[in-house]
Parts: sequence; C-alpha cells; structure tokens
Amino acid sequence: MRSAKQVGPRKNRFVTASDDFQLRVFNYNTHDKVVAFEAHPDYIRCLAVHPTHPLVFTGSDDTIKSWDWDKSWKLANESPLTCNPYDILWLLLS
Repeated sequence: MRSAKQVGPRKNRFVTASDDFQLRVFNYNTHDKVVAFEAHPDYIRCLAVHPTHPLVFTGSDDTIKSWDWDKSWKLANESPLTCNPYDILWLLLS
C-alpha cells in the first residue's frame, strides 16, 4: 500500500492505493472491504481526496484519474500527461 485517505467526513470510508494497481475502499469502523478494482495498469503512486466534491484522484504511469464515490466509484475523468511515466508521485488539491 502506498497511500490511504479518509473519504468524506460522514462516509465512514477510507481508500487505499497499492502497487498491485488496485484502489480499495474499506469501512472505517469495521475495516470490511466495500469495493476493490483495478484503477490503473501500473502502480498507483499517489492518491488525493477532493475537499468538497465526491471525488478521489489517483496517479500512476502518465495518467491521473478521478473516481466518483457517489456513482459507485465510476471513472469520472482520465487525464493523460506527456511526461516521464514516473513523474506523477504526488497529488495536491486545494
């Protein structure tokens, strides 16, 4: 696991991003896995949660993706970048 973040103040969830390409969502109170899926075809190197919208952002290879937790973790956006594939190491939202 590379990163873990709480999802929403009232959602009782946290998400993890891993080297096995998986984004996993867990119940904060019970630690039961809620959902898991392959979010990228390579290591997920970073993870960020939007402060006001129901979005989680993941960065891997040369792509940043956003996932909407209010829509069953549907892919909301995919943004390919033209950079060295190992350059996306941090995501910061403000």
